[in-house]
Amino acid sequence: TLSPTKLPFHMLLPGLKCKVTVNKTRINGLEVSFGEIKGFIHLQDFESLKTPTSDFSAEQELEATIMSIDPSSKLIHYSMQPHLVALNSPPLILENNNAQLSSIIGSIHTCIVVRHIGSSLAIRLPALKQYGIVSSEFF
Repeated sequence: TLSPTKLPFHMLLPGLKCKVTVNKTRINGLEVSFGEIKGFIHLQDFESLKTPTSDFSAEQELEATIMSIDPSSKLIHYSMQPHLVALNSPPLILENNNAQLSSIIGSIHTCIVVRHIGSSLAIRLPALKQYGIVSSEFF
């Protein structure tokens, strides 16, 4: 986990774990900072979807993973989802259902972010030996 130091903005990459500080709670999430770099954690990216913003306070330190970076506004989107902070596979979304996960969404593979391109990410899927582009609309 990176601590807030004088790390330049251009050195930050999606997937990095950071210690962020809560600046302000909003109705839809948290305004946070990593040193002097501003960011946001949306409600859907909290550790649990049941956690209200009122559980957080200004100056509170949190561990979060960088999900995306907007170079034009210099704003970072973070997540506190446990599988992302631990960099593990996500939990099964159909745990209590008999349907096969792969029959609905295909298969899940670990990917490596190669480059941030505008509002998209270039990724590499090592298991499939393939490259691809993912739109940030899905983050």
